Amino acid sequence: MLRETQLAMRKALTLGPDYCPPHLFRGEIVQVVLGLSAYANNIAAARMKAMEESFPRTRAFTGDEEFRGAVAIHTIFPEVLNRPLAAIGQDFERMWAGAARDLVAAEWAGLQAYEAVDEPGLALADLAGLSEAELLELPLRPHPAAQLVLLHRATDFRWEGAPAGHDPVLLISRPDAAITLTRLPAAAAGLWELLQPSATLGALLERDPNLTTQFIEAGAFSAGESTP
Repeated sequence: MLRETQLAMRKALTLGPDYCPPHLFRGEIVQVVLGLSAYANNIAAARMKAMEESFPRTRAFTGDEEFRGAVAIHTIFPEVLNRPLAAIGQDFERMWAGAARDLVAAEWAGLQAYEAVDEPGLALADLAGLSEAELLELPLRPHPAAQLVLLHRATDFRWEGAPAGHDPVLLISRPDAAITLTRLPAAAAGLWELLQPSATLGALLERDPNLTTQFIEAGAFSAGESTP
């Protein structure tokens, strides 16, 4: 019932008060318009708050006025309006360019990593005791919290605690409780693609043993094949 009411309200906001089902508001058209206006204001405020909480670094970097303006435009798109509050930040990076775009992408990836399913990441110590054949055939898949972000302005990217540099790939992982940020060279994107949806450790080592080790050290892999 609540979902049906929300959809009816959204339709009325889009098409006008004439499309508002009679059971939602009582009274003349003026009361209907006032009710819809109050509802729209509440929804807009909730969306703005959700975006501010999802992208605090971007808001601080760009300033309130520019950030709020971008949110106002972003939330006009129909596909965004139909999302729950927890998902409205998806695709927000398309509103930005340069360093701000990279920061938005990293914050959204960090949020996905934080909310991912808890699962222990594969560690180098887990490989001890395995034979060479077992190591090469060990199936691996991305850790649920691991996110890869391609930085367009790598040298300008700033995030407290994250290493600076020229490497254009940012790996965001959460093997334990804390979010970890690792800068990697461009070749990391190709190795990550090889892992989709899963690959053997032998295939990854053959492609790039050094990068494979870095991914493992960052907790970006889980043992086992991906499940549908």
